[in-house]
Amino acid sequence: MGSILGIGETIVDILFRNGQPERAVPGGSVFNALVSLSRMGLQTTFVGEAGSDEVGNLVTDFMQENGMSQDYVTRYSSLPSPVSLAFLDQHNDAKYVFYKQRPKGLGASRLPRVKAEDALLFGSFYALDDDTRERMVPLLERANEAGAFVYYDPNFRSSHLKERERLLAHVVTNMESASIVRGSDEDFHLLFEGKGPDKRRSFEERMLWIERLYRERLSRYSPYVVCTCGAEGVLLFTPESSKHYEAAAVRTVSTVGAGDNFNAGFLYGLLTGTRYASLSPLPPRDRLARLKENEWETCLKWGLRFAADVCSQTGNHVSEDFVREHKKS
Repeated sequence: MGSILGIGETIVDILFRNGQPERAVPGGSVFNALVSLSRMGLQTTFVGEAGSDEVGNLVTDFMQENGMSQDYVTRYSSLPSPVSLAFLDQHNDAKYVFYKQRPKGLGASRLPRVKAEDALLFGSFYALDDDTRERMVPLLERANEAGAFVYYDPNFRSSHLKERERLLAHVVTNMESASIVRGSDEDFHLLFEGKGPDKRRSFEERMLWIERLYRERLSRYSPYVVCTCGAEGVLLFTPESSKHYEAAAVRTVSTVGAGDNFNAGFLYGLLTGTRYASLSPLPPRDRLARLKENEWETCLKWGLRFAADVCSQTGNHVSEDFVREHKKS
């Protein structure tokens, strides 16, 4: 097994409950996933940036604590490190306020080599912003040239709806470059309808909408698509079939990082619990085509386990208890 590489932003999330700050946690969508994978014993390589201030130090110290290399983290002093405020509502869902400015001219920063046995995770606005695409696109091209597995999570937020038409071209290019695409039902509604899902509609109605979207549009960009629907489970779409997998009931403390850790769990299941790695030298999509139904289920259930653990606590990453329990089993 190779390394799991990820490229994205770093940020410190400050969680608020009932109007009061509760905890500050280093985060960032791809960053969260790689921290969890590192805790589970996989080799990870994170590519990103952090300021040369106390907030940036929190991020890099946290990486060191979790056994993660800082070789490809560019430190900058021109701007403060980004911070987000996550306000948890009565359902423990988070509404975010972001405070961040991105430094210019980091596109030429050093990038890691990519091998066929590696996997690359990318997504969020980092994969759409013209400045950060200067660094992201060359790494994505290296991964595809090497024949590495590429996992894309759009993680599209409503705050970018005003730019949706312009950004959609980048989203489609990213999907076409990926071995598999994982988005939430909210991502797909925002991107392709311009508004969030109508929760007044039944889950069956919303599922039929996503199935139609896959057939008519998404399958043209990526034949393998996973759609997460929160507590209502996961939908898997492949050229051969579509299937719904239920999520176990969880007492939710915070939903911050749930999708990020689903990504981590899926990759963990794919690389440790299926024949995927042994099917090289086939291209990634051809390897996916040879997975059996129970292997797909393994990937999705690991994703759901990782997400459930994160929802049950206020961290952005799988807990030490989760790691210990896995090691015992």
